Amino acid sequence: MMKVKNIYVSICLALLTLVSCQQDDVYTGPCSVRFRARVQQERVVSRANGGYADIDASHPSFTAGLFVHTTNGGNNYVTPSTLEWNSEKQSLTTSLKLEQGVYTIYGYMPYNNSTTFDAAARVMTIPDLPGMSASNAMVIKPVEVEVNNGDESVDINLQMDHLMARVTPYFYINDAEYAALRTIKIKKVEFIHPNTAYTATVAYATDGSATHTTTWEKGTDIASEVTIYEETESPVALGQGKGNAIAHSTCYFCPDMEISGLKMRVTYDVYDAKGNLTRPDAVAENSIKKVSGKLTEATNYKLYIPLIPSYLYVLSDGDLDVMVIE
Repeated sequence: MMKVKNIYVSICLALLTLVSCQQDDVYTGPCSVRFRARVQQERVVSRANGGYADIDASHPSFTAGLFVHTTNGGNNYVTPSTLEWNSEKQSLTTSLKLEQGVYTIYGYMPYNNSTTFDAAARVMTIPDLPGMSASNAMVIKPVEVEVNNGDESVDINLQMDHLMARVTPYFYINDAEYAALRTIKIKKVEFIHPNTAYTATVAYATDGSATHTTTWEKGTDIASEVTIYEETESPVALGQGKGNAIAHSTCYFCPDMEISGLKMRVTYDVYDAKGNLTRPDAVAENSIKKVSGKLTEATNYKLYIPLIPSYLYVLSDGDLDVMVIE
């Protein structure tokens, strides 16, 4: 009679050194958006279709805040506005309406109605940015636009700089013997941190150029959990060895934040060599182990994470069909 064996296998997730990507990893994103600003005598609608945008349906919908600065008539004033990208309709919408004159447009995303802009100092202050987020924060470079009498619309190209550091976790199985017997598919990845909200102060160059510097000020401590990956229908099986590591989405960090308190929770399924699901919805949670240096904004980082079985029992062929994992 075949004997049923009860085997306990635990998975240890060890976070290794954060490694900056210096070669092939280009920091991509919705970094260039062209929209059509209305002038006061407009006879066109305020929505620009996808043809005016260097983004497409793959970019999620977002709302950006704009500050339009002018000195028309000797009066120095700033008009706040918004810019919305709808990924489903592939449309760009703005309520901006301009009279004749020369304007400089500044901005930021995601939209925050508490953001302020000091026109005299060319300083934008963005409060309550999360230290850790599933989405990036960006600052829009200033662009000058001239509106002439009789113009119905003006094309404006906005370029965005990344404020956050981007971290991509790469998972792999580091035990060749275990990988030969089991298949692990990750279903959910969550980052957990005793997070802090930050205020970003963006100082643009006084000569009107696109350069800027950003300083960060810590705010209130807040607990934070961010789900960066979730795929329950068709999760991908992990490979063996670091060279076969699989990326699972990304997370964004304020470059000034201490991330030594970072934890990660992973939900995964385990299959045997015949493809049978033997351990569904297993959960492992671990703290970060080592951090190298300090994160910097607009920089990619890879986080390599080996899945390490703390105990491995090699079953005989006759046991595979009746194995139970608890």
